[in-house]
Amino acid sequence: MYLIGEKIEFEHVPKTGGKALLDAFAMCDELLPVALQAKGHHVGHARREFVSDRRFHLPGFRFGIVRDPVEWYRSLWKYLETPDCGVFEIDPAIGHPFRPIIRWLRRGVPCSDFVGELVHKADGFYSAMAADYLGKADLIGRTDNLGPAGLAACRAVGIELTESERWIIGNPRRVNVSRPIDTAGDATISDDVVRSVQSIESAGVAMFSRAGVYTETGSPVPVAIPRRRKRRRGR
Repeated sequence: MYLIGEKIEFEHVPKTGGKALLDAFAMCDELLPVALQAKGHHVGHARREFVSDRRFHLPGFRFGIVRDPVEWYRSLWKYLETPDCGVFEIDPAIGHPFRPIIRWLRRGVPCSDFVGELVHKADGFYSAMAADYLGKADLIGRTDNLGPAGLAACRAVGIELTESERWIIGNPRRVNVSRPIDTAGDATISDDVVRSVQSIESAGVAMFSRAGVYTETGSPVPVAIPRRRKRRRGR
């Protein structure tokens, strides 16, 4: 959890683009993120109930980002293939969000095989984690609409941004340490595995589908409501 401008609680769900958005916030003087650290818990992913430092006033407005579950597992695979990945050196005494699945994480495995094996062993891990972080969130954005979601959060709590700040937040730079697909290897996931992820992580799929999509000004994109066809008389 991070404080953004003392008005937003940003819940950083791993592998959803949160680091890129945090770096964008950090480039704005009034929005410098402050990590709420909890003893014995992974910094940046501390749950609200573990935060005991009274120096921080929690504003109550929660905001976070979710990712399509298939893309989330693909991103995790790419991250593990990165030489600088530190997941395998996780201190077992620290409450890292990946600790429940660390025993099943492997390197050097084709993406489709990795995802297919992990999604069955983890049994809804991503959906449960996303619900834990964002079950009571006031605003949920999407990784594929990252910058506009950040602007929407600022707009929701009345944070006034300059034109340059709007551009910085609306266009966050990719800072993920995951290797690009062309250097990490073949990131193809078979149709069967895709269907398995969508079935096992159905709650995560639903959360992603419900997440807001926003314009470059932070306004919600209008949802088109299908028009009902009029019935002909006599039918």
